[in-house]
Amino acid sequence: MAVGQGRPSGGRPSAGRWRRNGSAAARGESFGLSDFTPAPAHPVDPADPAGPTYRPSAELAYTASTAGGRRRLRAFVELYRPDSGTERAAEQLAACARLWQQPGPGGTGWARERRWRTFPTVLVLLTGTAATAVGAAVADLLLAAEENPATTELLAAVPAGAARLEDLLQHGPATAVWHPLDGERRAPCGWTQLQA
Repeated sequence: MAVGQGRPSGGRPSAGRWRRNGSAAARGESFGLSDFTPAPAHPVDPADPAGPTYRPSAELAYTASTAGGRRRLRAFVELYRPDSGTERAAEQLAACARLWQQPGPGGTGWARERRWRTFPTVLVLLTGTAATAVGAAVADLLLAAEENPATTELLAAVPAGAARLEDLLQHGPATAVWHPLDGERRAPCGWTQLQA
């Protein structure tokens, strides 16, 4: 698939955008179109499937070569548009935090431990954000997250980052385009480094 192609007929985002010029394959990583999928709704409480849900904009599954060997990484992908403000992204992060904090059956452990071995990374794509506005967009996301203690805890415990869509298309997700959302104000990194 050529870089820059739009969504295929199945409605899924283009995997070619994530592996620009075959860079994922060049690094020995595995990622295909079927790994970037529209996300299902995740019931916050598995015992109440008709109750509140969290539906990310997309989900990503990626096999990466890291210092510790090959790892299967999963991510929830959210969108941030500057023209719509931070509220939509903050609401989605709060819904993700509710899913993350749901207790397990009988109040023991966490429900997430029954769904995933490791809770998925949270990636926020900054769409339509000028390069000079990235710092402000990340700061606004963090301010909105601070209003919800559960979201603050989620971002401190789960790898999370924000990147400009244009930077991803130009440089690829393994380059230092991801701004960590853990509140530590670390330098930008590749998305697999968010896992550290």
